[in-house]
Amino acid sequence: MVFEVAQETYQFMTSYSLTLFRTALTLSIFAGVATPLAAQTIAESKTLDRKAGTSESIAAALPSPQQNSVSSFSSQSTSPLIAQTSTDPAAQPTQVFPLPKSNVAPGTPPPAETTLPSVVPSPSASPTPDSPLPVETAPAPDSSTPAPASPDVPPAPTETPQPTSEEVQPPERQVLVSEVLVEGVDGELVDRVYEAISTRPGLITTRSQLQVDINAIFATGFFSAVRAEPSDTPLGVRVTFIVQPNPVLKSVQPTGNQILTQEKVDEVFTPQYGKILNLRDLQTGIKSINQFYQDKGYVLGQVTGSPQVSADGVVTLQVSEGVIENVDVRYKNKDGEPTKGRTKAYIVTREMRTKPGDVLNRDKLQADLRRIFGLGLFEDVQVALEPGQDPSKVVVNLNVQERKTGNFSA
Repeated sequence: MVFEVAQETYQFMTSYSLTLFRTALTLSIFAGVATPLAAQTIAESKTLDRKAGTSESIAAALPSPQQNSVSSFSSQSTSPLIAQTSTDPAAQPTQVFPLPKSNVAPGTPPPAETTLPSVVPSPSASPTPDSPLPVETAPAPDSSTPAPASPDVPPAPTETPQPTSEEVQPPERQVLVSEVLVEGVDGELVDRVYEAISTRPGLITTRSQLQVDINAIFATGFFSAVRAEPSDTPLGVRVTFIVQPNPVLKSVQPTGNQILTQEKVDEVFTPQYGKILNLRDLQTGIKSINQFYQDKGYVLGQVTGSPQVSADGVVTLQVSEGVIENVDVRYKNKDGEPTKGRTKAYIVTREMRTKPGDVLNRDKLQADLRRIFGLGLFEDVQVALEPGQDPSKVVVNLNVQERKTGNFSA
């Protein structure tokens, strides 16, 4: 009897010990799983709280009760689990878990082990240095999805390219030259034309190139009119340059001259008489006439305008020599401003050999100024020229500055 009681007591204690062991094991596993889940829940709640700022976001981030019974329990026991997440072992209080009462009768086989679901981190989560659990991050915005436009700001209008005002010019037509002819002259002038142009048989030419050749023929100076006429042939285009030469130069006659004599003009142009007038050579002779005026002191003398060429070969040159229209005396103070003079004007003009109607001469005028200074009445005398009533004439202004005179008393 005693042996049977001892055997039943032994079986009861063995069954009760096994039940206690399984209960403790279940609680330790639950505590190990619930603690990381609580830490993950806090991390996710902080992330969601930064996005939405509401406590409902923390609740939505917790696992669903239908999926995990352990997660459902963790949502109801958040405070004890948070208290167990302290990293300081000395500050962490000892948690006492009361043992549940067992209704398992002695001899009852133990229940099957409960499998706890494993926590799988989200693929998009990345671990942080402060927490061993991954923290869920917000997905990056898709660059391919356009951001919605603000309702207050209208979309910028799309610029439509405007057509340019400059139209693209089509390329010039190029033709093959089969023959080049010169009409209107013969002898040496034909050679002058061929030397000036660049159009040659067997080469390509255009309308612009023909214009360049016409200008080159004019630049020789022998021709008064030039034109080019193209015509089609079986082998290409025939280009004919029709030219009109200048007349033979017979004489050059000046007009409006007092100082320049006909003898001086003939001296300059005699080498050109009896030849086809060349405008380039004529211009060289005109420069010689202008230099003649400067050398003689007639600083205003020159050939003006374009030479007039007659059909019979007579060239007329218009000259302007600077005829004096009048001589005026003007009084100035030391600042160059007009003032009233004490010296009579005739005292100044009587010293001058330059008179109205004469051609202004630099050397003659300088001699006049020396005589005026010789009077001892003026500090300064300057000459200023201005056009007269006749544009071909000049007015000589004498700007004088009088000296201060002393007073003599008896």
